[in-house]
Amino acid sequence: MAASINNLEELIKFRGKIEQSIENLNQNLKKTEAAVETVGETWKDDKFTQFEQKFSEDKELIPPLCKALTEFNDEDLHQLQQIIEEYIDVPMSRPS
Repeated sequence: MAASINNLEELIKFRGKIEQSIENLNQNLKKTEAAVETVGETWKDDKFTQFEQKFSEDKELIPPLCKALTEFNDEDLHQLQQIIEEYIDVPMSRPS
């Protein structure tokens, strides 16, 4: 049986962690690109050419991942957050 998340504070923390992870991925990719470029100035053999080509291919996986995470966070998790917030704000009626 599937369970739903109903802890608003934890959901908000999770959304923040996703945002931070996306930012970290982008920052680390830029740092790694710069490091590869620096190493490439002195490392000029077939192994580096292979590494650089593979790195160039693999780094293209990061933007689609970040996009998918952003969409999930901004759409699905945001909608869930709104539902929970509405649920919390609805006064509970008691039978007479």
